[in-house]
Amino acid sequence: MRRLLFLSLGLAALSVAACAPPPPAQQTETRSSRWSVYQDRLLAQGLMRSETDPADAPWTAADLTRNFRRIAFDFEADPFATGRTTSKPRPRVLRRVTRGPSLRLVGGEAESRRLIPRLRAFNQVIRQETGLTPVFLSQDAQSGETRRPLVSFVVLEDRQWREIGRTGLPRTPDSKLPERFWTGLAQTIRDWHASGSPCGGTVWSATSDRLQGRVRGEIVTAIIFLRASLPDLLLTACVEEEYAQALGLVNDDPSVRPSLFNDDGEFARLTTHDRALLRLLYDRRLTTGMARADAMPIARRIAVELARRAGG
Repeated sequence: MRRLLFLSLGLAALSVAACAPPPPAQQTETRSSRWSVYQDRLLAQGLMRSETDPADAPWTAADLTRNFRRIAFDFEADPFATGRTTSKPRPRVLRRVTRGPSLRLVGGEAESRRLIPRLRAFNQVIRQETGLTPVFLSQDAQSGETRRPLVSFVVLEDRQWREIGRTGLPRTPDSKLPERFWTGLAQTIRDWHASGSPCGGTVWSATSDRLQGRVRGEIVTAIIFLRASLPDLLLTACVEEEYAQALGLVNDDPSVRPSLFNDDGEFARLTTHDRALLRLLYDRRLTTGMARADAMPIARRIAVELARRAGG
């Protein structure tokens, strides 16, 4: 996770993929081959592991409790905004969606065809671990549901991202987002694009129970950035991490293992540990907007149950 840049109405910058920037492009390289070289380099270093329950990284209830606090409540300094003020970890409220999200795809047809099967597969994980039922925006429109949070996946070429950094993203169907959201979003996109990371995003949540009838901590909208032409495994890693973080597991921490929410890029898939974090986050004994001091004693008891179920 990258630094959360709060505005008065709840704007926050979300995570980027936990990877170093790719090598500089050569004139003869295509964008696709550049990212393939990047992925191959990570694999050669023993990173981007696909196993979800690694034998060399067991975890316990104490690990899960500690990691839940770090991933759901703490902040990480922003590596994008070079020269700008960054924040230290500090307490915050529990953020979640309160309904299954609507998924919106923005980008070319070819990229959408690659993205949709991954989203459908991860929707199954979300249903299993949280009880939420995500739907694609077209289905949502047919159902007449207007209160679902909106998660937008935007897949563009570098030249398009540069233009978006100047002009801003097209406005989403949720017209209630304040102008300050869009201003902050444009700066976040510029910082992310300059960083060279393959993916990133923002999330917007209510900071007051009085805001548009929302519950404090309720996630309203998330926008996920993806570079076009990512190779398969890297695209999957980006989708799984960014999607899970858009649901409230918002931080990355180098001490959290075995986990996709770790900037060392060791894993490319959500691990059983990460799925337990997701299940813990949406346990009904916790409530959206809970302060860390109130949530953690309950989370500790839930973690014991989850670890016992997983054999930890």
